[in-house]
Amino acid sequence: MKNRSIPEMIYEGFMVLLAFAAVATIWYETRFEDVIVWGTWGIFFVDFSIRFYKAEKKWKFIKGHPFMVIAIIPLDAIFQFARIARVLHFFRLKVMTKYYTKPAIKLIAKQKLTHIIPAIILLVFICTIPLYLAETEQLEHYAEAWLGSVASLVFFGYAYIDPQTTTGTIIVTLLTVSGVIMHTVAIRFIIYWIRDTYVAKKAQKKAKKVVD
Repeated sequence: MKNRSIPEMIYEGFMVLLAFAAVATIWYETRFEDVIVWGTWGIFFVDFSIRFYKAEKKWKFIKGHPFMVIAIIPLDAIFQFARIARVLHFFRLKVMTKYYTKPAIKLIAKQKLTHIIPAIILLVFICTIPLYLAETEQLEHYAEAWLGSVASLVFFGYAYIDPQTTTGTIIVTLLTVSGVIMHTVAIRFIIYWIRDTYVAKKAQKKAKKVVD
């Protein structure tokens, strides 16, 4: 893994914050909502275009980033059905969030499951208390806040709790972004496990043939 320059790290950090703000617009309405969402998409589009231009093998680059290709097309602005547009909007936000949190994904993917699972449990526990205190008007007990935290972590764009406060929105957004990272890490673990299992079985069969 090559070392990134300071400007690259600043840019990636800025885009993570921008993606965070874009995800927050799912629950938090503001007059700057369109500016944030489409501004994030615009930068994402330019970023993708530059990387595509610099790629030596264009078709290989496209095949390696199919979801990014779909995400740069504003399909949610084309479809008039609200439900379809909403799904496509969530899809684009998730792809952009995943793209700009790659450094965190790579770092977490190197850790052991025995470290990752307790960290997830701790994150949910830490977020549950302030979420309950922030949304106490619509929550009767901590169990609802816990369910809301888990739902935000597992299901992108869906919240068991519809946050009404700024603090609640920040917590739900944090869990949603963390969920995107965890989904990607989980998929990587599964793929690597399948690959390693297949390679191990193949090597075992070859060794058995040699012995026989």
